[in-house]
Amino acid sequence: MRPFYLGLFLFGVIVAYFLPQLNLLLISFWIVLFICNLLFFKKTAIFVLIFGIGWGQAAYFFNQVVLLDSDLEKQALLVQGVVSSLPRHKKSFQSFQFDIEQAFFEEQAIKFPKKIILSWYYSKKIVKAGERWQFLVRLKRPHGFKNPAGFDYEQWLLNQGIGAKGYIRASSQNKVLSTAGGQYQLLQWRAQVKQKILSSLGATPASAVLIALLVGDKSEISADQWEVFRQTGTNHLIAISGLHIGMIAAFAWFIFYHIWRRFPLCCYYYPAQKAAILISLFFTLNYALFSGFQTPVQRALIMIFILSGAVLLHRPIGLWRALSVAFVFIVMFDPLAILSAGFWLSFMAVFAIMLIASYRIKSTNPVFLMIKIQFSISLLLSPFLLFYFNQVSLIAPFINPFAIILVTWFIMPLAFIGLFLLLIFDHDFILNIAQKLLQWGLNMLQNMEQLTDISIHYTLPLMILMGLVLAAMLLLLPRGTPAKWLVLPWCLSAVLYQPKKIEAGHFRLTMLDVGQGLSMVIETANHQLVFDLGTRSP
Repeated sequence: MRPFYLGLFLFGVIVAYFLPQLNLLLISFWIVLFICNLLFFKKTAIFVLIFGIGWGQAAYFFNQVVLLDSDLEKQALLVQGVVSSLPRHKKSFQSFQFDIEQAFFEEQAIKFPKKIILSWYYSKKIVKAGERWQFLVRLKRPHGFKNPAGFDYEQWLLNQGIGAKGYIRASSQNKVLSTAGGQYQLLQWRAQVKQKILSSLGATPASAVLIALLVGDKSEISADQWEVFRQTGTNHLIAISGLHIGMIAAFAWFIFYHIWRRFPLCCYYYPAQKAAILISLFFTLNYALFSGFQTPVQRALIMIFILSGAVLLHRPIGLWRALSVAFVFIVMFDPLAILSAGFWLSFMAVFAIMLIASYRIKSTNPVFLMIKIQFSISLLLSPFLLFYFNQVSLIAPFINPFAIILVTWFIMPLAFIGLFLLLIFDHDFILNIAQKLLQWGLNMLQNMEQLTDISIHYTLPLMILMGLVLAAMLLLLPRGTPAKWLVLPWCLSAVLYQPKKIEAGHFRLTMLDVGQGLSMVIETANHQLVFDLGTRSP
């Protein structure tokens, strides 16, 4: 697919998100417009744009989250369903996702959201993944804080399909009914592996990261650890992404290729290269499913399957086409993915790597090459990081080459071998080595995080950020590319941008959404005052 048409399709899907809610009149309008273009205009660009808008609106319509009825908020409801996530256990509470199968209000069946988030405080009963429970709950609709440059928690809940959240009331009606099977079996295996790792290594910062890398569960990582990862720009190494999927595929291929070569009869019937590809695809798919199958994992898996299929079928295919197919596949089957940070960061990172690999690789020094690739990735991802997190790490390009080598070449192979030995032979020696190596790496990151001014905290308007994205793309293109002079005004617009100043004798009042109480920020030309009454009136 040509980049122009790919961009038009994506633009159509994004436009569909901002259009009025889909109804029969709007469906008829898009069908008529589509047929008119097909019969009279026959313009491919118009066809792609209309198809993108129509597909996006249809997908948003059919994927609408069923929300809790507002009349049922804060009412005592009896729900039955299955624990559909790995529970997060803390000292005073446990929280988890819950797939509702039946819901009752005053013994009458009611319409209910499919998926909710529940918290259970001060309970002696332990909830396990994949169990079918009955709870007496109080729920409310998804709600987040609407603060400038803040994380839109409500939008994130809706993207995850969460229709309500609440807490479990103390009641004799709270009881486990059975253990669910079928689609929840994999979730139960993940929970067992997580518990096995915790039992062997204990609850340490390093074991929390190992669980995130092996099982895809990041709930054990503390807020302080996440802050270290954000400040140093290494949080992408914790979230399972294309880097980890590619490493698993390469590691599995390398092992089974050399094993297959040891048996001449096997090579006679099927080449070692192709056999190793098929086996590595099996392991890669299982790891992707076992780790939660998030958007970056989907992108990497689709690309690996496309490239592997081309090799098996002797059909040449470029990396750009594989990336385009992965992009279209995810957008078509999950249009809401374009609203997530992981979608853009994942695709833009691979885009930067492929761009730099296509035009700008001249050095054979692997260390210099990795630093160059990391600078390119950081350059292209900086506008997206500012948009989603209002923060960019200045030392990420220097730390990431060494952190990536440590994680992919040493920690991950040791972790997988150690997990295999732990599950089969109940030996944790190798896994302990991986934990100690990882703890050494975490200590190094923590020492780097203590340095001052290692990250930029900045808020820019959307149009300036879009200009910075285009500027970064132009900088990564080869020399001689037309219109490279546009980089200068786009970068200057970001450097010279100043928020609207408050004139002398005037003030700006901003009321903050803190969820309870009252909090306001009063700004004048020379002073700022935070006024917060807390949870109670004086």
